[in-house]
Amino acid sequence: YPGGTLIKENHFQHEQAVKSTQKALQNPSIPIIYEAAFLYDDIRIRADILVRTNDGLFDLIEIKSTTKTKEEHIPDVAIQFYVLHGCGINIRRASLGHLNNEYVYEGDDYELDKLFQIDDITIEAKDKIPEIVLQLHDMREMLYQAEPPDIKVGRQCSTPYDCAFQGHCYSSVPEHYILQLPRVNKKVLATLATAGIDDIRDIPIDFAGLNATQQRVRDCVVNNRIYLDTDIAGELNQLEYPIHFLDFETFDPALPLYIGTSPYKVIPFQWSDHVINEDG
Repeated sequence: YPGGTLIKENHFQHEQAVKSTQKALQNPSIPIIYEAAFLYDDIRIRADILVRTNDGLFDLIEIKSTTKTKEEHIPDVAIQFYVLHGCGINIRRASLGHLNNEYVYEGDDYELDKLFQIDDITIEAKDKIPEIVLQLHDMREMLYQAEPPDIKVGRQCSTPYDCAFQGHCYSSVPEHYILQLPRVNKKVLATLATAGIDDIRDIPIDFAGLNATQQRVRDCVVNNRIYLDTDIAGELNQLEYPIHFLDFETFDPALPLYIGTSPYKVIPFQWSDHVINEDG
């Protein structure tokens, strides 16, 4: 999408960015606007790409660094759709642009039409708007409260993104919080929560919801002991010296740097061989 105009004001200059956006919108010679700023219903947005169409409508493109459209991307586009509609901007199509991990870099400039894949999510975004409106109502009610909401920590703290306030919220949970159980599922967490249990040490010994590994962790925490699998000694005794440990260092750039590579292709750049020549 070349040939457009960038709204240069940063996020702390939103009011001026909105004015710059309106100026660009009123100029029909500007076909594309990058980082267009809007304000509606007390919601601020910056649209990655707005493309002017021949019939006076606009195409909205949200750009992500992923290699596919994800479920959590839909609300991101839906809230922009909602604000743009409220500002009188008629959207013909809403799309999600992401990297195409099947694109192979052949050198020189990137072939942008192949590097990126554009997914039409107009229907999905429109269908999400009623839910967004309800969530906005709930958020405003929360903001008007004198005290912060009482929300228990859980998987939502890191899914789909890490919350910036985990340090604050986790400061009030037990040292051996139940989320520390390896691969504990929602059903087990719900059962423990219903029973008022949030500390591994309070899980009854006869609780049937834990698998063998989780039960082992519970026993170690309750008894303050380390678990050692004695069977591993037999496996170690079968090793023959010298023992080699190969270690590779890699990186996976979003934009391919070398001919023949693709987005997020894992590229080794260093290796080492650590050797133990004899027992002890």
